[in-house]
Amino acid sequence: MDNLLKLALLYHEKFGLNILFSDGKDPSICGAWKHWQAKPQTKRDIQFLYNRVGDEATAFGVIAGFNGLQPFDFDWPWVYRLWARDFGARTETLTVRTVNGGFRPLFFSSSPVTVSEFKETLHVEVMGSGQYVVLHGRARREDGKMGEYVVVKDLPIRKDDSIVWVSV
Repeated sequence: MDNLLKLALLYHEKFGLNILFSDGKDPSICGAWKHWQAKPQTKRDIQFLYNRVGDEATAFGVIAGFNGLQPFDFDWPWVYRLWARDFGARTETLTVRTVNGGFRPLFFSSSPVTVSEFKETLHVEVMGSGQYVVLHGRARREDGKMGEYVVVKDLPIRKDDSIVWVSV
């Protein structure tokens, strides 16, 4: 069994996440994208998706919102570090360094939301339901070279209903 598939199955089993394989960014090679946004996957489903894409898959990711998953996406490391300093122990959760050097901490929330108001200014996005977030594998970086997604905090995904502040 390929290492990519083994890790995908581990994340599925450990955290109850729905997995899609991709070419590093786009999960459409798996097909049935909408289907997996709401329906829980089995180990067999994941193996089927992996076998279906074969060598096209260079990475796997998860569907934000499913099972309450609430990922953050910090494109700039310095913004992540300031956030982590200010939020302290609340940032101790599964965190991935992206191919371009950003950080992606994952949380569980009762009501995942999308917050994109800081995407252009601070290069920070909170990923809500129906968005795809790469966790592991290889993808093309902004400079055109291949890079690797790396787990930098191999911790349980923290549940935190108030980590995302949304103004009303």
